[in-house]
Amino acid sequence: MASKVIDSFLAQYRKEFDFFDQAARLVHQQLDAQLQASGLRAIVTFRAKAPNSLERKLRQRAHQKQKAYKSIAAVYSDIVDLAGVRVALYFPSDRDEIDKIISRSFILTQPRKEFPVSSPQSKEKRFSGYWATHYRVKLRDERLSDITKRYASALVEI
Repeated sequence: MASKVIDSFLAQYRKEFDFFDQAARLVHQQLDAQLQASGLRAIVTFRAKAPNSLERKLRQRAHQKQKAYKSIAAVYSDIVDLAGVRVALYFPSDRDEIDKIISRSFILTQPRKEFPVSSPQSKEKRFSGYWATHYRVKLRDERLSDITKRYASALVEI
């Protein structure tokens, strides 16, 4: 049954891919403009999850975690990065300012998550390995034109 649900989800996602791509693009545009206006240096990129990559992820989760997706809605609630924006900072000390910009520019759907959880993060100017803050956001309706208001419902991971 899980395989059937995954197949149905993927067929639906392929039809919705452009929606997620455009939602990520809008978050990217708004965030990049805010960062530039504040003078913060960062590289901001966006993407919608590629269907082939998504299929591998779903089948792997179903196999490894014995996650039996019982509905398409269950898949949507499990996979939170269908639309994504990445902000790569030049200076780790800018994290607090970027946090403020994201918090006031978008609707946070849940508290941010820090990775890795166990190690303290350095604010030195030297690269000290991977660490990130993940935000799950929605676009603010008042910042969208009538044509783009439909993207306010999209969940985007920054």
